[in-house]
Amino acid sequence: MREGEKLATARNFRHQQTHAEMTLWRLLRNKNFEGAKFRRQHSIGRYIVDFVCPELKLVIELDGGQHTTNQLAYELRTQELESRGFRVVRIRNNNLSSNRDGVLRFLEQVIKVPSPQSSPASGSRSPSEPEFKSPPPLAGEGRTHRNAVGG
Repeated sequence: MREGEKLATARNFRHQQTHAEMTLWRLLRNKNFEGAKFRRQHSIGRYIVDFVCPELKLVIELDGGQHTTNQLAYELRTQELESRGFRVVRIRNNNLSSNRDGVLRFLEQVIKVPSPQSSPASGSRSPSEPEFKSPPPLAGEGRTHRNAVGG
């Protein structure tokens, strides 16, 4: 996809947000969350990510039910973003709606830990960086994606 097409697609995504995206954007916008500056539907490489804080090299992706059907594509997407030095955090849409406080506590922890700078291409955590897990899934909900930050 050419750059102009990507920008138009990102703009379209911003105008057609899901309920989960609207909810999280209200919490993240205008440096409201831990003073971090987030962008939504932002282009990184060949992908458009849901939310990114460039200063923290942090990508937050909201995953709905459709993400369980093409797991390999999402793993490759995560690997490419990590190869560019970004940490990728995935949050299930239904977890955000039913466990918002838990998701916010999780994101607070993630933001407080700086992105590893030692080897961004490796996608691995530095030895001093703790591994955070997403809030626990709801009853009956399985995890199909990596939910650990950088792990």
